[in-house]
Amino acid sequence: MRASLRSVSWVAAVLAFSLAVFFLSPIKDRIFANPLVGRQAPPVRSPVWLNSGPLDWASLRGKVVLVDMWTFG
Repeated sequence: MRASLRSVSWVAAVLAFSLAVFFLSPIKDRIFANPLVGRQAPPVRSPVWLNSGPLDWASLRGKVVLVDMWTFG
């Protein structure tokens, strides 16, 4: 029983130390700080539209949109 409690305490200490190092390091800022978050999406410019006329973001507001991008390589 005592050995089990010791190993749980050891795991908790290592986890707490790892989380403290992560959240106090500048790496976290680079991971969570994306310059595109909170900005408006650029307009969709395409000469070819399949199964619809040209669309813009204003006409899609409030709708679920799946953007499938692919190209021939």
